[in-house]
Amino acid sequence: MNGYNVTFSLMPHTGKEKSLEEICKPDALNILYKGLSIEDIQASLILAIDTLSDDVPKDVRNHLIVSQNLAIYGWFQWNFYTVSLFWSLTSIEMALRYKFLEKYKGDKLFLVKKNETKEVAADFNIFKELRKRWRIQDDRNFDGSFKSLLNWARKNSILPHDTPVVLQELSIAYNNRNVNTNQSSPLNILVEEIPNFRNELAHKRHDWVLLPNSAINGFNQAIEIINRLWPKK
Repeated sequence: MNGYNVTFSLMPHTGKEKSLEEICKPDALNILYKGLSIEDIQASLILAIDTLSDDVPKDVRNHLIVSQNLAIYGWFQWNFYTVSLFWSLTSIEMALRYKFLEKYKGDKLFLVKKNETKEVAADFNIFKELRKRWRIQDDRNFDGSFKSLLNWARKNSILPHDTPVVLQELSIAYNNRNVNTNQSSPLNILVEEIPNFRNELAHKRHDWVLLPNSAINGFNQAIEIINRLWPKK
């Protein structure tokens, strides 16, 4: 079929297209996963997102809803569980950026680079400047990266040290990297491992096949952190 509308150029069908009925068939791996239903997956996600405060920015909430939907549609395409987990971790970074700007709302920040200094507004453009190696005069270790945002939240007690580790892959990775883990707080594990895991998923060397629990726990991990950035009053 040839044609065109305002949003999409229509191309001839190849005969390889899946019908809606085929697309809506559960992935075979989900059928093998005994005792799990699509309603179970939805229930876990709904219960988690319903705990969010009304103060959570709309963009952050919408970002989480995409992760929620990806986990649900993992019922039809197993690899969507992995994509959902990745998206949940990026939701944390997005939330931290919003919290950083909220803290400095209305302020002017002084940026320095070598012998230069300039004054900028505290808005999203500051992260572009930080990528160009400008640094905040009063916090020169802050570079705007995911790990830097987590460190900033820890240093300013925005994230408490008892923030739980829900995504067990983070604890496993931390234990594999560190010999003495007895003195580590849950927050230290989160600060060290969330950016690492996000980056591994973004630049993976092989096809990750994760279980539905990973997507659900990743979503819950994001919720736990975001609930501490904007606690219910």
